[in-house]
Amino acid sequence: RWVYVTTCLRFAGQIAPRHEASVRCKHVMHAHALRCSTNLLATRVLQQNRKKHIRLTATRSMSGKARTAVDETANGEFKRTDAGFRNQVAPGTEFSPEAGRYHLYISYACPWACRTLAALHIKGLQDVIGVSATHPTWQRTRPNNPDDTHTGWMFVEPTHPPLSSSTGHGSFSSEDCVPDTINGAKFVRDLYEKSKDTTGKYSVPVLWDKKQGVIVNNESSEILRIFNSAFND
Repeated sequence: RWVYVTTCLRFAGQIAPRHEASVRCKHVMHAHALRCSTNLLATRVLQQNRKKHIRLTATRSMSGKARTAVDETANGEFKRTDAGFRNQVAPGTEFSPEAGRYHLYISYACPWACRTLAALHIKGLQDVIGVSATHPTWQRTRPNNPDDTHTGWMFVEPTHPPLSSSTGHGSFSSEDCVPDTINGAKFVRDLYEKSKDTTGKYSVPVLWDKKQGVIVNNESSEILRIFNSAFND
């Protein structure tokens, strides 16, 4: 914009009196200031709307009503809420590192869950931590309740017939699915409700403590750190 102002001044000096060049410069600078002011106002309004959206999302997350990541989108933006279980596995804590004590629940359709499975194999923890894998589609988690339309991750046997998505599209194999042999859960939602969850968002990955029968952590980045360092001894 300043290059544009300078060009106007030079051009005005060649074909018009100085006062005319000054007027033109003032007009350009006024337009520039107006645009800046408008942009600043728009930015402030956007920030206020985002704050309102965050507050509304937080209110929904504490309501306990079943929901999914789809409910965290607005105007094309994905506002991911914080994970509800953030405990650590470490010596001297409530969740001490012990072979065979923990179980990892994942879906191959979830990239956040897949990275925890990759870390588990990279660290050689296959014989230390068990794994269950859901079907790659969302299904009705309370199909007998017409008022509960929540859809989420479902456990099936690898021999189960292919399933369509909850919207009725496609046909997806159950091959490589691993049922929940620890709790006998049919849905990931069951694990959250057993852990007295209050967020209503039933996501994977889930790191489960078999000793206490509760979710330890469901934040993938923290599960990565747990696998990286908690079981080194």
